[in-house]
Amino acid sequence: MIQQLRYSIAIFLSMVITVGIWAHQVQADDFTRNYRNTSINWTKEIIMSASTADIRITKEGQPLNIDTGVPTSLNRARQAAYLHARNNAIEEMAMSIQHIIVDPDTTMRELLQRETFTQAGLAELIQKRTSSRVYPSGFTTAHCRLSIPMGELLQVIPYTFPEHEFPNIWGDTIPTEYTGLIVDARGLDVKPMLLPSLFDDTGREIFGRQYIHSPMAVKRGTVAYCYNEDDAMRHAKSGNRPFFTIAIRAMKGCPVLSSDDSRKIYSSPATRKNLKNCNVIIILNREDESS
Repeated sequence: MIQQLRYSIAIFLSMVITVGIWAHQVQADDFTRNYRNTSINWTKEIIMSASTADIRITKEGQPLNIDTGVPTSLNRARQAAYLHARNNAIEEMAMSIQHIIVDPDTTMRELLQRETFTQAGLAELIQKRTSSRVYPSGFTTAHCRLSIPMGELLQVIPYTFPEHEFPNIWGDTIPTEYTGLIVDARGLDVKPMLLPSLFDDTGREIFGRQYIHSPMAVKRGTVAYCYNEDDAMRHAKSGNRPFFTIAIRAMKGCPVLSSDDSRKIYSSPATRKNLKNCNVIIILNREDESS
């Protein structure tokens, strides 16, 4: 009875530790989408997955291999449990990535269904580019946490990034330098995307895959999403002098900006360079978190 009680306490503590670690990693004000044990964090532009595996122990206290059930040492049982937890976390992450919207026309699920390049590339990317940490969580539980920057996914998408110059929409507007762009799209049908676009009020695309600097997009992600102005202003992408604008409507799930604001934003070569480097933040409603 005492041994059984100790085992129950160990399991309970491992659950508390796991939940505590997960909550610490995902701040309450980050714009996140959660799928089972995976969190897609659109504010930090990172994907995190977690999994646990319990060491199998007989009533006599003999550790067993988690896969084969063969008696083994405690150390080897833990190593097998670590591997099992990591494989589970990889599977959870791969399944959750399918929910990501790539651009106004495509989802990751659609790419994975039709593109062998994406299928093979994602499997290799998760195996080689994820940051992983495995550790004991209580006496009988192995825990694994994986993370990968969202921008890394661009490497497995079969798109080109021509890095065109932005369309000349500024005319004779007096140049004003801004370190980043914050777009308030709350109340509109705007969805978080890996490669979103911005349009002006004529329907012309003024920001998107055709214009961004792809190495920076892979490193930092394309666009960050937040819930409010304070979080957007504190975000690294905003810099110390961002331009703040309110989207006038949505188009293809992306924000539409007024022509006046578009001209102001693009009037300075320095600002255009900052936009090419993906210094863009979009604010969405908190209820938009539900999928």
